[in-house]
Amino acid sequence: MKIAINTPNASIPLRYRHLRRDNCCTLITIFTDRATTMKKLTLKDMTESEQREVKTELDKARKNLGRELTNAENNKTKDEVVARIMAAREKIEKATRAERKANRVKPSGETFSWSASISTRPPR
Repeated sequence: MKIAINTPNASIPLRYRHLRRDNCCTLITIFTDRATTMKKLTLKDMTESEQREVKTELDKARKNLGRELTNAENNKTKDEVVARIMAAREKIEKATRAERKANRVKPSGETFSWSASISTRPPR
């Protein structure tokens, strides 16, 4: 993620150099929107097994240190696990997209024949 607020103009990509310094919020939005493909998962959005995985990792970290985790340690561990889960989900999503793309109906060289689908006998 690139954030160009107090940097010289040279570090800002050419297409964004026309934006002045007061528009630094616009620059931040442009760069952050581009950098993230998926929203960060919350515990509410996760399945039960994923939530259990997060809690298990927190317990392991607490056990390794032999004390309760600080807020920073807790958040860091949670973020690492959430990032891992998001990467796994993204990988699965990418595989399903590729599979769907491969299974698409491919156009054949034949044209549709209306006379084959309409009976020659007139209605009564």
